[in-house]
Amino acid sequence: MVEVIESSVTNNKNKIIGDEAMLVNQITQTIQDAENNLDTVTTQKIEKYKKDQIERCKQIKKSVDIASKNKAILSLRYDNVSFKINSIQISVIIVSALITFIETLNALYTLHDFFGSILPIIFATYIALSLSIMRFYKMDDCRETIGKTLENFSYIINKSRKTKHKIKNFDINEHNLELWENLISNYENEIYEYMCNVREAFENILQYKD
Repeated sequence: MVEVIESSVTNNKNKIIGDEAMLVNQITQTIQDAENNLDTVTTQKIEKYKKDQIERCKQIKKSVDIASKNKAILSLRYDNVSFKINSIQISVIIVSALITFIETLNALYTLHDFFGSILPIIFATYIALSLSIMRFYKMDDCRETIGKTLENFSYIINKSRKTKHKIKNFDINEHNLELWENLISNYENEIYEYMCNVREAFENILQYKD
């Protein structure tokens, strides 16, 4: 009877040990499968990011090229407005000097009525009319706005080139995926959005007739 009980206990122990070993094997296999799946997902993510890396560089290069062309066009617009403003201001200075010169001569010598009285009036009218036209078309404000937009273009072009350099030379691996995601997020949420705002300002400044 004692031998039967001992045999039964031994069998139960062996069964428990076997069950525990089976459970350990199952857990180990589950962990290995999870690790393999994680490695597969990570590998797929790395391949996806590397493809995106190439496309991002192309996209940024295209954006920089467009921004550079827009900046060149806007520079011509800025030069045109500046030329008009400078021409008006220089002509106002010259006409003002002529008025002073005529009035001085008229005080020393007796000039013809046209030169002594009418011509200074014409010159003064020209000055008032020229300055009024400048204010009406808001040329100074226009030049200032164009100047700020040109500065914004310079900033975003240089910023985009630096970002393109970082993206192009980024070595994507399983240890720096989060850094890559942060870099792309920064480009999309800050740099690209800023680029869109600068382009919007460019389109508002440059009319179709220009």
